[in-house]
Amino acid sequence: MKEPETEKEVNEAISDYTNLLNNNGWKRVVAQLDANIEFLRRQLEGGVENEKMTDVQRIRDKISLSIEMRDTPQNMITKLESPETEPARPDPYDTEEDVKKRKGEAVDKEAEE
Repeated sequence: MKEPETEKEVNEAISDYTNLLNNNGWKRVVAQLDANIEFLRRQLEGGVENEKMTDVQRIRDKISLSIEMRDTPQNMITKLESPETEPARPDPYDTEEDVKKRKGEAVDKEAEE
């Protein structure tokens, strides 16, 4: 599924993820994932006879994957509510304000030295 692009698509996606979080079926999946995570952590702490580092790493990977899966809806809501990057400017050239900022920063840096 493609990333939502318009504000309407973002709001719909947030709504869908919120509905998923409140769904009883999803709550059962989360409960099972939590139980699996706890089991794997106990297994990691207790160790197993003839355990190798690859076995430990495999358990760690399973824990990470289970946590990532469990937290996906909330992580997506957070990501959609606060985008990580600024929207691209359609004009690739500096504005007058950009030039003033850059010159001001250059002057400030020289004054500090």
